[in-house]
Amino acid sequence: MHLLAEMLEQSPEVQNITDLLRSQAGLLSGIDPRTHHSPQQVLIARAEQGAFRVIHQGGVVAGDPYLTHDLPRSPRRLRVVS
Repeated sequence: MHLLAEMLEQSPEVQNITDLLRSQAGLLSGIDPRTHHSPQQVLIARAEQGAFRVIHQGGVVAGDPYLTHDLPRSPRRLRVVS
């Protein structure tokens, strides 16, 4: 939010955030104009002696904090077995 506020302050001619993110400054910010979020590095880590040790790096994924994209679904259905 702080970055967006600074960008809006420096671009008074822009009327909304989507237009701001499509501007040159917005493109340089790394924030997606469609989702208003930035891509995130996927890291899986293990806590060891009070610190995290990365055990897997999975690349970069698009930011989707509200889970608006479809998630892959398992072709198998779970069933109750007694």
